[in-house]
Amino acid sequence: MLAQRVTQAAAEIKGLIGESVRASTEGSALASVAGTTIERLSEAVTRVDTTFHNLSADTNEHADGLLAMRDTLFALRETTRENLQLATETFAIADVLAAQARDLDGVLAQFRLSGMSESASVPASPSIARSPAFAATAAASAPNPPAAQGAVEFF
Repeated sequence: MLAQRVTQAAAEIKGLIGESVRASTEGSALASVAGTTIERLSEAVTRVDTTFHNLSADTNEHADGLLAMRDTLFALRETTRENLQLATETFAIADVLAAQARDLDGVLAQFRLSGMSESASVPASPSIARSPAFAATAAASAPNPPAAQGAVEFF
């Protein structure tokens, strides 16, 4: 009976050892799978981290670009404002010059040059009188009559 009991105990121990080896093998396989899964998870976290760093860098680059664009638009607005002011001043100066030209035309219409007839001394149109071709034609075709009474002579 003791021999039977020893044999039975040895069989139980053998079964327990076999079960322990099997559980250990399964545990080792599960640990290997868990290690592989953790490694893949770590790689995925690294990729996500890299993506976020790239996104952050891109966002900073876009923000810098937007700031530069804003500064350029402010400078363009200031330049446009200055150009508008200059255009307004130029328009006002042009109006003053046009008025002065009209006044000068009126004053010059009162004078006749020596040797010019009365019809040649006052041109029909100020724009024609300003042209060099008219001045040359008028000077060449004007007769040399005596100076008109009351006219101021300059030349």
